[in-house]
Amino acid sequence: MTERRWQLNIKVTESFLLQQKEGTISLGSPLRKTSNFFTHKMRIFQDKDLKFNPVFAVMLFTYLLSGILLIKYKAYEGIWGDAIAYINIAHRYAAGDFKNAINGYWGPLFSWLLSPLLLIFGSTPLSSAITAKALLLIIGLFTIVGARKLSYTFEISDKIRNLVMLPLIPIVLSYTVLPYEVLNPDLLLLC
Repeated sequence: MTERRWQLNIKVTESFLLQQKEGTISLGSPLRKTSNFFTHKMRIFQDKDLKFNPVFAVMLFTYLLSGILLIKYKAYEGIWGDAIAYINIAHRYAAGDFKNAINGYWGPLFSWLLSPLLLIFGSTPLSSAITAKALLLIIGLFTIVGARKLSYTFEISDKIRNLVMLPLIPIVLSYTVLPYEVLNPDLLLLC
């Protein structure tokens, strides 16, 4: 009985691979739902998403320029509480003090990303604050690009897609470098 089942599985797999190669997956295929699921999910990564969009490029440039200016003039604002703890943990990782860096309260991912940057750009209080905010600015950039890639799952025109992406810039800036928002890794979880 198991020999027959094994042969049937081989035939189904060969049939599916042949249909997939030819691009004709029939309605009666036992793996139809799975193949449609993967086909739909892979639609996100098609070449049409990679075409250059000048409006989106201007949006990203505006985001980066605004973020850099805000970091320059508001470097210390928003650095208190949890931000100091994340920077302190990153300093411990950078120094190799793993025993004291492990913490049950603050998540380690932001500190892991920050620690090599602290080794590169220095560990003074001002450079640590600027480096942490710059890391959040980069994470925000990936968040905006990820939201843009996600928007390709909907069949909308590029004009509407750009209009939807436009309010995302100040929202992401408010979580990265604006002074009234404390430095936190919330965008890292979203990204």
